[in-house]
Amino acid sequence: MKGGGALTVGLPPAWVDISEEIAANVQRVRAKMAELAKAHAKALMPSFGDGKEDQHRIETVTQEITDLLKRSEKRLQRLSAAGPFEDSNVRKNVQV
Repeated sequence: MKGGGALTVGLPPAWVDISEEIAANVQRVRAKMAELAKAHAKALMPSFGDGKEDQHRIETVTQEITDLLKRSEKRLQRLSAAGPFEDSNVRKNVQV
């Protein structure tokens, strides 16, 4: 092998981390939505209690979903507002 053959590997662009975080948040939202559907179904079942515990669970899961979506929206806005760089077309495609 001529020329030393050293391979230099740099860190991926920042948008890659943002994109992966958003994708992970979307997966968490899907799981929370399933959890929320179960909580609603349980709350609709006849019970001897007052249902406050079920209602609290519904509110908690709803807030968790809202927080994940808001966090993802902020990250997506940051991705959109990032300055121009050579792989801007790739960045735009990731947003779609």
